[in-house]
Amino acid sequence: MTSAGDTAMLFPIDLRFERLGWHVKLAITDASGRVIGYAPLLGGPKQRFTVYSDRSLSGPLYVIGADNPYNQWFETAQGARLGHFGSVTTAAGRFVHVGSEPRFSFEDDSPGLSWIDVLMPGIPVLNALFGALVQPRLVARRAGTGEAVLSIVKTRLAFDLHFRIHEVGELTALERECLLLAAIVRCSFDLPRRW
Repeated sequence: MTSAGDTAMLFPIDLRFERLGWHVKLAITDASGRVIGYAPLLGGPKQRFTVYSDRSLSGPLYVIGADNPYNQWFETAQGARLGHFGSVTTAAGRFVHVGSEPRFSFEDDSPGLSWIDVLMPGIPVLNALFGALVQPRLVARRAGTGEAVLSIVKTRLAFDLHFRIHEVGELTALERECLLLAAIVRCSFDLPRRW
C-alpha cells in the first residue's frame, strides 16, 4: 500500500481496528503478513488522520479527511488528491471516486447477517463467539456494469474488528489504491460509536 500504487501487495488484505482504551488504531497487512499500513488514531467523521507505512510512524503514505460526514477524501502524504468516497449530485448513494469520476459503490452482500450484526452488543466474550458464527460481507461493484471487484468480510474479535478484503475483479493500480482507502472509511462505519 504505497502512494505510488504498489502492485506488489498481496491479496487478501486485512484491516484490523484495534481498540486500545478510548482510542482505535488501524493495522493493515497483506497476505504475506507484512504490515503495509498503520493509522495510530482514527478520528470522528469530520476529522482527518494519516496512514503510515508501518507502526514506527516513520513514513506517512496517505491522509484521509472529511469536508463533512458524507464525503471523505484521500490524498497522498504529499498532498496529491487521489479521490473520495461520498455522495454525488446526480445520483443517490455513496460512490468511490477515482479522481473526480464515480467508479465504484459498496453493496451489502449479506443484508440479513448485517442486520443481526448491528443488534449485537460489544461484549468481548460474545464478540468472539458471534464473530466465529456471523460474518457479514460487502462487495464493491463497478459503476455502470455492476461487476464485483472487491469482497470485504467482517469478523468480530473479542476486542477488535477485523475485515478481510479480497480482490475479485480487474483493477488499475490507482483504482485499487482508492478502493482500499475507501474500504478503510467504509469499514470504520462499523465501529461502535463509543469507540
